[in-house]
Amino acid sequence: MTTDTVATGCYKYLLTGNEGGPFTTITSLLGSFPEDDPIPANAGQPWLFTGDLLVDIGNTSAVALVLSDHGGWQAPQRMGTERFRRLRVDLYVDPLRDVSYDVTETSSLTEDRGMDVFRALQSLLHRRDNDAIIWGDMVTTGCMLLTEPEFIQMGSASGNQMSSQTASAYYGVSFSGWTDAVA
Repeated sequence: MTTDTVATGCYKYLLTGNEGGPFTTITSLLGSFPEDDPIPANAGQPWLFTGDLLVDIGNTSAVALVLSDHGGWQAPQRMGTERFRRLRVDLYVDPLRDVSYDVTETSSLTEDRGMDVFRALQSLLHRRDNDAIIWGDMVTTGCMLLTEPEFIQMGSASGNQMSSQTASAYYGVSFSGWTDAVA
């Protein structure tokens, strides 16, 4: 029986890759914890999270991703074990800033940086075949984009101090997590 959700399974998949190493096409685009982080397990880890954004992205000029299980997207077959869950991907993008934390790029350039991360993620997640790919302990047989991200400003602030952006995209993930064979 599977214990991973689509969020935790995808998280493990992106960090371990399919060749035993992380997908640096994604992880290199994200912010990361400093090497001297007080929590040794965080040191150097990319800002890729499940469920909650665990960093304050403001004034970092960085990008973070949060993966969440967001319900179903299709009813399962009556006589099968395949399931259909929705993966929510939240992108958080802080604009480039100078040493005084003043924004040095337009909101459209900030959005472009977020879309670069989304395009890299899309190239890894959206599948055009039914090959089985392991996400944690889930046997996924499909993943397709359900909705495109649309960036919006996070909150409001005076002056030029905060204009981080966020967007959500949704994927439909097909998986079994176990085999249909009877032991």
